[in-house]
Amino acid sequence: MKIKWAALFFLFAITTAFVQIDADFIQTLTKKLQQFKIQKPQVKVFMFFNQSMYAPGDTAYFSTHFLSEELEPIGGRQILRVDLIDQSGRQVFFENIALKDGKGSNQVAIPAELKAGIYQWVAYSDWMKNFSSEFYFRQDFLLVEKNNLGADKKSDQVEIKFYPEGGTLISSVLNNIVLASNSEITSPIRIVDQLGNEVTTIQLSDDGLAHFNFTPVAAHSYYAETEHLGKVLRVNLPPASSEGFSILMSSSQDPMKVEIRTPRDSKSRKENLWLVVTARSEVYLSAPVRFDERDVITVQFPSKELPIGICYATLFNEQGEVLAERLFMSNSIPEVKTTILKNQKVYNTRSNVELQVSLTDPLGNPIQGEFAISIFNKKLFSNQIASPQMDRYLYINSEVAGKSNYSPDELDLFLITQRNKRLDWKAINAGKTEAPHSFKRVIHYSGRVVNKENGQPVPDSSRVVAYLQKSMMGYETTTRKDGSFELAFLFDFWNDDEIFYTVETRRGKELDAKVEWAVDSFSRSPLSPMRDTETANSYADFATRKQLLDRSYNFYSKADATVKTSLPDDPNRDFEDELTGVDYTVKVEEYVVFPSMEELIREVVPSLLHRKLKGKAIVRVVLPDGAIPTEGPLFIIDGIMTKNTDYFLQLKPADIISVKVVRTISKLNRFGTMGRNGIVLVHTKGTDHKKLKSENTILRVKGLNRSIPFHVPSHSASTDLRVPDFRSTLYWNPSVITNARGEGVINFSASDDAGNFLIRVQGITSDGRPFSQLDSLQVVFNKN
Repeated sequence: MKIKWAALFFLFAITTAFVQIDADFIQTLTKKLQQFKIQKPQVKVFMFFNQSMYAPGDTAYFSTHFLSEELEPIGGRQILRVDLIDQSGRQVFFENIALKDGKGSNQVAIPAELKAGIYQWVAYSDWMKNFSSEFYFRQDFLLVEKNNLGADKKSDQVEIKFYPEGGTLISSVLNNIVLASNSEITSPIRIVDQLGNEVTTIQLSDDGLAHFNFTPVAAHSYYAETEHLGKVLRVNLPPASSEGFSILMSSSQDPMKVEIRTPRDSKSRKENLWLVVTARSEVYLSAPVRFDERDVITVQFPSKELPIGICYATLFNEQGEVLAERLFMSNSIPEVKTTILKNQKVYNTRSNVELQVSLTDPLGNPIQGEFAISIFNKKLFSNQIASPQMDRYLYINSEVAGKSNYSPDELDLFLITQRNKRLDWKAINAGKTEAPHSFKRVIHYSGRVVNKENGQPVPDSSRVVAYLQKSMMGYETTTRKDGSFELAFLFDFWNDDEIFYTVETRRGKELDAKVEWAVDSFSRSPLSPMRDTETANSYADFATRKQLLDRSYNFYSKADATVKTSLPDDPNRDFEDELTGVDYTVKVEEYVVFPSMEELIREVVPSLLHRKLKGKAIVRVVLPDGAIPTEGPLFIIDGIMTKNTDYFLQLKPADIISVKVVRTISKLNRFGTMGRNGIVLVHTKGTDHKKLKSENTILRVKGLNRSIPFHVPSHSASTDLRVPDFRSTLYWNPSVITNARGEGVINFSASDDAGNFLIRVQGITSDGRPFSQLDSLQVVFNKN
């Protein structure tokens, strides 16, 4: 923990007693923040995609980093969730991604039925749910079908907002005000007082930002006036307060300087205050502040004492309340020199390409690290949305949402408009550091169990028995008083699966209940509306032609090995294998056709009983010791698990191929409590089970998304000479680790496409310094 005194430039001597009293305060504040950081560490996610534009049906490849505030990898195995969000803010689908030691790579298949427009990737871990969803990773991209997509007509609603430096406009003292607009206002903007007198005139930059200094008169009102689209706009400034503090900070110089002002009649003049500079949830610098008769207090501190990235200058009173706040960028992003060397100046189509990526510090010393590299056809992506640079994102945009390409001066103005959303000082001072969500190392679902009839929670400690039907794994958990529960899948399963579940009391009585999964809820604001233009999109045209080529050559290159049979394969085979066989098998075709399942059971199915109990039909499996369970068996009908006895009895024997019974205890134990009453497997001739699926206790779940390598043809064999090779992404490698010399070497074959290809490298050094680099390579048509 770093605690330092900043250099103070007061016009008077600070008494020893005051310093000692406030020193106790800053020590207490530092200790509380330290405890907060231990119990609720902040994390960051960064994703790098092979492209920033896709077509429906494409596969998007990506690399992922999961890092601490210090940009150190989160150790061990972690689960990350990646959502695809459409233009309206609706979730299209999600995938679960496994990471190891803060690093992972994977891919997602974009549904072919999606319409063109702007979409967004959102990535987060379960632990990140303890904080604002604003800190989830978000990356927009274009999905194109035919034409270019252009921004839809902008709203005529113009917003002009004012942001006093420090957070509050203070009367009778000098203030710095940042003005921000959502529209391109080219006319000058006049700042006018209530009497119509002009205070100043300003001009917005291309990024919609401007600032001005002025001293508001107490009880006076002010407004901004300009012309836009032939209309006069008038927007009121916030009213000036006679209590509070104005902050003017010069963050572009070293040492940095902070000027603090408050009105002459302010009640706070006699208070003991502290200016505290924090970064990465640590106190780095602190200085006592007391006005008495002084008009301005100036605090200076060296920027070299601060880590690189967004820092927070906060003014506290003795009660720990935040009185004013200022965000600033402490240092420029450190240089990691990234050099990309090519073994040729120009490459022929289908020729071998060798690249060497070297990492060095400003003095030329080698740096070890890991990076992802994407090489794509530049002409296809002229209209793509800019991808975030890893270094700027982790240092800046992971703290404050906004543009990533501000100049230093524009960034400083933008940071005045922001507030510290990572640290809740009220909660920190109160010692409230609860974190209901944890770091998840396995797939984890939570939900609630309610009675089907009245929707009320099931009794406390009810047992939920769940079985993954495709992955053949069973799990049990219990509910809380409110019916909630959590289900952690201790073993990996892949892609989509279906859970069949039963709910029973702690004494084993089955309940007529249903499970409702908890749904992740976070801000999914609608994205900017897009519309088709009349210009054809180069990438959309390329994707369409490539799909046609792939289908044509795949049709002729693959032999049809399908063998048609008169009867469908047994969908229960995997279940039967899991049970290590069944005890009895009845092939229905070997018997006369029975009119009903009751007669089939009574006449030919061993160890299966059918009875009427209080007018209701029941089915029981007789266990080896002659015991007859009080509950019905587990039915597996064409691979669908169910406890629905009525559905089983409504099947027609003429439509059934076989009925199999399992009653051996050692076999039933493989299905836990779900199989304790016996198991009946039914194989039909292809019955449609829509009714069963709609009424059954089935929940869809998603396991881990299995990583698939990006395929690059080698062209070393002569068999592929006639197969066209066109790739929008010429090469993708999510993980290249440099050697002791700071070098990483990659080799691949160029495709049949000629032109200029853009090389993008994004990575992080072993000591936690992110870096980004762009380069290009030229490919020409090989006439040979």
